[in-house]
Amino acid sequence: IDNCTVPVVVDFEMADITKGKSCYCNKDLTEEELRTLVKTINGKDTIWGVANCNIDDKSYAALTFQLNAMFRKYNINECIQKIASLAMTSVETGFFQTAGEVSGNTASSQYFYKGRGLLQLTGSGNQPVMYSDYQQKIGTAHDIINNPDLVAQKLFLAVDSAGWVWNQIKSPSWPVRDKRSDETQTEFEAKMKASEWKRNKFPKGLSKNLNGIALLMKENEEDYFFLISRLLQGYIPTSTSDYPTALHLDRRK
Repeated sequence: IDNCTVPVVVDFEMADITKGKSCYCNKDLTEEELRTLVKTINGKDTIWGVANCNIDDKSYAALTFQLNAMFRKYNINECIQKIASLAMTSVETGFFQTAGEVSGNTASSQYFYKGRGLLQLTGSGNQPVMYSDYQQKIGTAHDIINNPDLVAQKLFLAVDSAGWVWNQIKSPSWPVRDKRSDETQTEFEAKMKASEWKRNKFPKGLSKNLNGIALLMKENEEDYFFLISRLLQGYIPTSTSDYPTALHLDRRK
C-alpha cells in the first residue's frame, strides 16, 4: 500500500483495494471498495452466498458499516492490521460467504458452540468457553449462550465478534517450567523443545494479541502472519513450524 511502511506480500489484493492504492490507516472502507475487494478475492461480488447462511442483512451497505465500526471499536487501525484480519476470513468464512461453520467431518463442526462469526467464535463441545466471555462483552441484548446461532444470524454479532476474537486471542509466552506429574519425560521434553523454538522464532510476539502481532508483520511478515494463523487454528504444545493441510496458509495469504 503506497504511503504505508508495510511490506505487503500478504495478499496483494488486500493491499490494492483501489486503483489509487491509498493508505487505509485510520480510514474507513467504502462500499464500492469492499465490493471490489470481494470480487478480486472470490471472482464475483456475491456475499453471504453459502446455502446455510441466514444472516439478517446481506447488503453491502450493512457489511461495510459494521466492518468499519468494528475496526474502530477494537483499534484495528493500521493497514497491516486490517489486511491481516481480513485475510483470516478467507478460510474462516470464505471471505464473507457464510457466518457459521458448515457441518462436516471435523469434531468442532458438530459442537453446540461451533465456530460462528467472521473469525469463528468457538467453544468446546457443549462448553461455551469463549461464548461466555463474549457474552460478558456484549451484555444481555443477545443471549448467545442459549442461542449461539445468533452469532451467525445477526450481522452485528458476526462482525463484532471477529474484532473481539482478534484482540482476545494472545500468543503464550511459552515459558520454561517444571515437569508436571501427568506428563512423561518424553512428552515434557518435546513440549519444552517446541516452546524454546517458539520463543526464539517469535520473540516480539510473545504474550501479544493478534492485533499487536499484526503490527510486527511490518518487520517480519512471513513469521508473524504464520503465528497469527496458527494461534487462530490452535497451536498445540509440541508444534513448531509445521504447515498442516487444515491451516490453509496459502488461502489465508
